[in-house]
Amino acid sequence: AVAREIATCAATSAAHDTRDDETLHTARPERFRYVELFAGIGGFRLALDDLGGRCCLASEIDPAAAATYIANLNEGRGGNIVAGDITEVGNSELPEHDLLVGGFPCQPFSATGEQRGLEDERGNLFL
Repeated sequence: AVAREIATCAATSAAHDTRDDETLHTARPERFRYVELFAGIGGFRLALDDLGGRCCLASEIDPAAAATYIANLNEGRGGNIVAGDITEVGNSELPEHDLLVGGFPCQPFSATGEQRGLEDERGNLFL
């Protein structure tokens, strides 16, 4: 199901120019395409779009964060978020991109948690 969403997202993103929303973005020309993993509510996207980037895929597993991302950033802007587990997506399924960014989970390394590091499955998501 996630692979099907990626194909739809990639096609939609390629056909949509995010620079048309002047209320949120500067009029800089597109310089690069990026994939945003662990997207949260879209902080990386706001910054990178303003630098001339175009998000060709975003992924967020948390339903509440994904819903916020979609409400704030996807309405009329390409519909390119996959709400699901990015570990189910193969590298060959990712759209062509210049930059891969992510707000990787910090719980396995946080001093307020158990600090299981790489022993916690979330601690391996960047590998």
